[in-house]
Amino acid sequence: MSFRKALHALERFRPRTPLRVRPAGTEDIEALVEMAWAGGLEAGKTITAHTADSLRDYYRALLESEVAEVFLVEREGKARGMVSCAMTPPDPWDDRQGVTVWALYTVPAERNRPDVASALLSAATEQCFAWGAKRFRVVIPQDELRLIARYEKTFGFRRESVQYGYLLDAEE
Repeated sequence: MSFRKALHALERFRPRTPLRVRPAGTEDIEALVEMAWAGGLEAGKTITAHTADSLRDYYRALLESEVAEVFLVEREGKARGMVSCAMTPPDPWDDRQGVTVWALYTVPAERNRPDVASALLSAATEQCFAWGAKRFRVVIPQDELRLIARYEKTFGFRRESVQYGYLLDAEE
């Protein structure tokens, strides 16, 4: 699916109440941390005070980066979701410059309302065009079948591959 077709598909979801999408700033770091924290808890991750500090550092670095962007969506003046995206180097098999969405979180009350995710993905896609990218990738854990189905059926993404991640932790 082309970017233009994807944008058209995303625009089908008109919000019931007006949404405001804007680039996040340093004043939004706590709201970003809260959404990421809640998403981590729902995914069964162990969250500690150190995690919150790490998240603050992470979002601060993203906000200061020239090749990353974080968008916040608000409804009635309250943060309802966020998306972070960054330029990615060209794949060795495909030399098109790309953008990858690394995180998309919504507050629990907005989880089943596609207008918030649609607004965030639209903002990230527009940023992708502004950066001159030709590829737009969303990274979803392979065990998140509900999310995979939503991205494929609702938003029109196609599955590129199934990737397995491996970690070697130097601290263990």
